[in-house]
Amino acid sequence: MKTAGTSYLEALRVIAMYEPEFFAKIYMFSYERFAEDRASYHLTTDLSLVPDIKKIPKERYPTLLDKNDPRQVLHVAYGSILTAKDENNGYLFRDKFMEILKKHEREYEEVLLKHFEKHLTPLIENG
Repeated sequence: MKTAGTSYLEALRVIAMYEPEFFAKIYMFSYERFAEDRASYHLTTDLSLVPDIKKIPKERYPTLLDKNDPRQVLHVAYGSILTAKDENNGYLFRDKFMEILKKHEREYEEVLLKHFEKHLTPLIENG
């Protein structure tokens, strides 16, 4: 079972919960990069179903990760998010991303556990 993409997306959920402004920057960057970043994926993403984050209340940001189309946009940009640099060769997102996860490590573990239980429990029960 692959979990790296899910772990990244659930990390974004924590960021959306505790640092919504930073999440909004990641979301917009991911949307802008989607055409290029999706090249190595087979997706059915409908960009018309990816809401404009500027029109969404911050407290609803985490729910974007429950919807397939915004989730795919965020997922395929993970490499760009973690490697993008500014004009001074500093990371645009990676350092703050990791800092937030360290600060909210317990919360990150909780959302990961909840997500994995949701998807693994049916497999175990039907196993």
